Amino acid sequence: MSSKSIYPIDPIAEFLGMSLQYNIDYSTPEDATSDVPKGMSWDYYFPGDAHPFLGKTHSDEHKAKLSILMKERRANNPEMGNHESHTEETKNKVSEALIGNTNALGKTWTNSQEFKDKCKKRFETYNPMDNEESRAKCSTAALRKFPCKTCGKEMNKGNLSRHEIKCK
Repeated sequence: MSSKSIYPIDPIAEFLGMSLQYNIDYSTPEDATSDVPKGMSWDYYFPGDAHPFLGKTHSDEHKAKLSILMKERRANNPEMGNHESHTEETKNKVSEALIGNTNALGKTWTNSQEFKDKCKKRFETYNPMDNEESRAKCSTAALRKFPCKTCGKEMNKGNLSRHEIKCK
């Protein structure tokens, strides 16, 4: 981690009266680049047992302090958490701002009726799932089990990724 933080002090730690040993570093990692994936689970950034809060829980006193902090933030910013729909004036401003935007040129989000009819006709004459061999192949692929690298338990691919995170 870089020693230069975007915050001169940790505002949450200061409010909660936490000592410096618990000060959180809000700085950007030195190896952070534009190709670092965003939205990854915490184990991507803290592999194994490296996560600083792993196995810990907040005390009731600490939860109460956090509650007070969030109530103050909401009082100072009444729009926080407000998810009302846009007014007509705002919708018109957005519409005017997007005039001339060429990002969507050549793209369609709905298929024409002609294309839908063509696909329907094709599937009426040849539907791959009418073939017993195709159904068996799909069924076999869906039932395939993969072992967990940590504990060896076997499960399908979708559950395996979540299980490996919990298993670490």
